[in-house]
Amino acid sequence: MATIRVRPEDYKDVGEELSDGSSLELSPYDMPRLIETYYNRPENTLEIYFTYANEENAVRETLYSPPEAISIIVTKGKHSGKILGLSLQIPPSDLNRLSHIIEPALEKARHENKKFNERANYAVIASILERQQNNIIAGI
Repeated sequence: MATIRVRPEDYKDVGEELSDGSSLELSPYDMPRLIETYYNRPENTLEIYFTYANEENAVRETLYSPPEAISIIVTKGKHSGKILGLSLQIPPSDLNRLSHIIEPALEKARHENKKFNERANYAVIASILERQQNNIIAGI
């Protein structure tokens, strides 16, 4: 298990400017503070959990990473839709490509989503995985 504290510089700027000149910003409650990772070597299963300032009930859905044909189980907040966890089967040899495997699935889901906070949270998660990939791999 590895635990990684998420720093503000890990977040991608996810604000959106509206047509009237105002803007939307992601709530601090929708930005993770910690990442916990577990890797089950016999099953080649990676689980990534995100800790936020608040807790909520979860629901699961499956996303697919198109170029890789890998299913990613996403655990997300029942009401907020923020990503609470990701689970996928990935062999050790592919761990160094983790963000490149997950990012297309998150990007596709983000573009299909109508709610700003969910779209922005998916972008934040993708940027954290990209920036913290080496720390995630080193910890498992």
